[in-house]
Amino acid sequence: MGLLLIVLALLFSLMIAILAAANHQLVIVNYIFGEAKLPLIVLIIGAAAAGAVVTGLIGFYRSIRTALQIRGEKKRQEELQRRLEKLEQEKASLQQELEHLQAPAEPEELAEAVESPEAAELPEAAETPEQAEPEEPPELEGGETS
Repeated sequence: MGLLLIVLALLFSLMIAILAAANHQLVIVNYIFGEAKLPLIVLIIGAAAAGAVVTGLIGFYRSIRTALQIRGEKKRQEELQRRLEKLEQEKASLQQELEHLQAPAEPEELAEAVESPEAAELPEAAETPEQAEPEEPPELEGGETS
């Protein structure tokens, strides 16, 4: 594609040169602050050169802008990659902790728990409603109970 653009640019330049060579008479160019007499060939080639310079500057600006965007995106990608690695490490440690908590107790630990009653204390059973003492009814105004 790049080679095709170069060939097209050379053909366009050749056409401009032929057009300029065929038009060599003097012309008057009016500026804001004066006027000048120039051969038409100089005016045509000058206009083509000015157009090429402007096109080149626009292309240069776009390439710099694209390079800056790529640099910013690379930094963002590196930051996200570091964050991903950190989260994966955290995930792995949490999975290990979960596996440790879900793993059944080793037979040695169970034997120790049976031998020492302090280690295997069971929580006290909650009182059933029949065992609980009945609550006193709330007093109404004037000291009466319902």
